Amino acid sequence: MSLRHETVGSYQEGQRQDVFYLSPSHSDDTLTALSTAIRASQGFREAARLFCESMASFRLGGPRRINKLVSQDVRFRTVIFTLYLHFRASAVLPDEGATHTRVFDLVSRSSGGGSRAVRNTLDLMKHMGLLAVESGVQNRRLRLYRPTPAMLALAKTWVERCLMPLDLIHKERRSAPRQKVDDDVLRAFVFGLGRALLADAGANPDAAALRCFFEREGGWPFLSICAREALEGRPLPSRSEIAKRFGFSKSQIAMVATEATRLGYLRTAGDGVWATDELLARYERWVSNNLALFALAAA
Repeated sequence: MSLRHETVGSYQEGQRQDVFYLSPSHSDDTLTALSTAIRASQGFREAARLFCESMASFRLGGPRRINKLVSQDVRFRTVIFTLYLHFRASAVLPDEGATHTRVFDLVSRSSGGGSRAVRNTLDLMKHMGLLAVESGVQNRRLRLYRPTPAMLALAKTWVERCLMPLDLIHKERRSAPRQKVDDDVLRAFVFGLGRALLADAGANPDAAALRCFFEREGGWPFLSICAREALEGRPLPSRSEIAKRFGFSKSQIAMVATEATRLGYLRTAGDGVWATDELLARYERWVSNNLALFALAAA
């Protein structure tokens, strides 16, 4: 099975964009097949490094508390499905937007996240100025969460970061730069990603193995640092440096590091703490799975 790169029609009539897709002979497990093909591609190691750097750059350049917002998988899915439901609404059905009940239903169907975690994430986005709460048009009792211009701008930046590693893998086949992420591209990407998550395409076995990073405060940023240093062949910065850089407490980072060490993802050598080969291998499979998910979302 080979990864192919073609130009196909986008969601908006008359527009075209570059996407990755599988040849008709692919296996039934589309995401796994696509992830394997991406990981075997010549530019994958460089793309994995860029993925790590671009996500870290997004977190560092985003608004205050952005790391808290994306530090856990259930929060990430809450963000995606809030946008998904918002874009699904239209002028004809103005009340078909994001409510707590609807977001929780999608999150629980895709990952089993709890109602309180979804509620806390929605409240966090509201306090960050990323969501506005409005009453329904036809049903005034509805509490609809509407993305603010700041939220939409942040989401566009994130989508650009998601697509950069994919472009790098097949940069030699691109005849023109990818179009800028505008409202239409963002809407199409969110729809695609939401459908993939609901189809259980986001069920990544390595995500379960890396749960110590995804379910703890500061885990995702800590994982990105581990991967970056492993790819560069360097020991990790101190826990206090990592905590200060991403805005977490030293104890939060220490809890992640302690659990990662117990699971065999970190080792101590004479010149510092290093990420193990097992962590790097799992990280690369997790990255290729994410890139496959993003490729499906962009298709």
